[in-house]
Amino acid sequence: MNSQEIENNILSILRATSSSPFLFVGSGFSRRYFNLPQWDELLKKFCRDEDEFDELMATASQNLPNVATLLAERYHDRWWNENGFSKNRDNFKSLSNGKKLSNKTSALRWEICGYINNLSKSGKYLLEDEINVLKTINIDGIITTNWDGLLEEIFPEHEVYIGQEDLLFSNPQSVGEIYKIHGCASDHETLVLTADDYSNFHRLNPYLAAKLITIFVEHPVVFIGYSMQDENIISLLSSIVGVLDQEKLTKLSKNLIFLQRAKGAPSSIEGYTLQFGNRSIPTTVVKSDDFSPVYQAISAVEKKIPVRLLRLYKQQFYEIVSSTQPSKRMHVVNETELSKEKEVQFVVGLSVATDAASRIGYKGIKVIDLFVDLLIDANYKSDLILSDTIPNVSAATKYIPIFKHLRRVQIDNKSALNSSGYDLTGRLPLKGAEFYQTVTYKERYKRDAGGLSFSQIQRKFDPSVAAYLIPFMPESLLDLSALEKFLLKNIERIKTQGASSTPFRKLACFYDWKVNGFDL
Repeated sequence: MNSQEIENNILSILRATSSSPFLFVGSGFSRRYFNLPQWDELLKKFCRDEDEFDELMATASQNLPNVATLLAERYHDRWWNENGFSKNRDNFKSLSNGKKLSNKTSALRWEICGYINNLSKSGKYLLEDEINVLKTINIDGIITTNWDGLLEEIFPEHEVYIGQEDLLFSNPQSVGEIYKIHGCASDHETLVLTADDYSNFHRLNPYLAAKLITIFVEHPVVFIGYSMQDENIISLLSSIVGVLDQEKLTKLSKNLIFLQRAKGAPSSIEGYTLQFGNRSIPTTVVKSDDFSPVYQAISAVEKKIPVRLLRLYKQQFYEIVSSTQPSKRMHVVNETELSKEKEVQFVVGLSVATDAASRIGYKGIKVIDLFVDLLIDANYKSDLILSDTIPNVSAATKYIPIFKHLRRVQIDNKSALNSSGYDLTGRLPLKGAEFYQTVTYKERYKRDAGGLSFSQIQRKFDPSVAAYLIPFMPESLLDLSALEKFLLKNIERIKTQGASSTPFRKLACFYDWKVNGFDL
């Protein structure tokens, strides 16, 4: 079967449903694109030698979570007591920003995360042509058991949920999101690594399945980097199958696509049946050594609204309808009555294009909406933002992203700004970068961060500290693309009310000035 036939077949499956696909990504994905070792090889790297690894495998009866448990116990003693680990301990003190290792498994977790982060942040990936196609695909989200940051690198606009609990006790919108259900190398304590971790994970599996069931029934799910016998997949699908009636089970069977390597054999598409007791699910298996045709098929699935904007809309609707507090944020009014409603903040319907609806809506836009818009373009009318929204913001609110909107109305110099009539008093960086710097962090930057690259500052400091330090970076070290990704990754901190959001909001305004600003 040639590449075009594979693409056409997959596209026909995807177009049979009204929803965009989800990806379910396993360790084979990271092994394919930056040669991350598989789990047993990863654990072996932290043993003294191959003999120790063989001994642990025999002691644990080849059970890798038990191997990890035994290794963590030994590694704890070595890490804390042997001189050969003194540099590792110093690195931890430097990079952890005052945090402590919490238990006997923490040292191994920390070192594994460091190893993975160094690999995944190298920026050197295999099969870059496939990755370039992958970056264009139209998906609603990703579920993954991987720890590395490759998916966040490829899909920087997606919101990330780390661990089962983060997903279970949050309000995901099932669009524009990455669910890292086995934890992430950005936080060593979240890794599902040891036997106890897996026991806790499986204990919560029914709740996770309940959270994900709508995704599996309503979306095509493309599995990448898993074998058909993978225990993680079998366990989760078994929990989902257990609560579905036959009608939904039939619908689920049309949604599961497994993408696997052909290992030199001709490319093919075939059926495969997964068996769960007396219930079975037919699936589609694509075998190919070139994944591009499948990615191209997913790219061809049309999405009328950009995924990050769609997620923003869904989130705002969720917050409105889930609130138990009386609110005037949502009204049902006739189009002719819109001009009388002074507190409408969100207008939906055919009348949204009318001038009355637009002006009322723009007066109700909040500061946080402007920060989200900076990173996730909401396609606001910049003239109304400048004339209606910003004048309604409290004068005490000093930091607002304004240069993006000035650029969009062709104001790109001081003279044009002065003659525009827009009142931006107190919100302009008349002293340049100093406007966005917090003076109490000036000496700390010189002492602890001077000369460090953007990625080094990210690794060394807690995000809130990094946000204060970045505006002090010289132009030669500042990476605006990496800064945008940093802000997207921390968008929930930007949206938080109170002092904890301050460094991130100042940094977002600094980014806006660097990208869209001009000399004043």
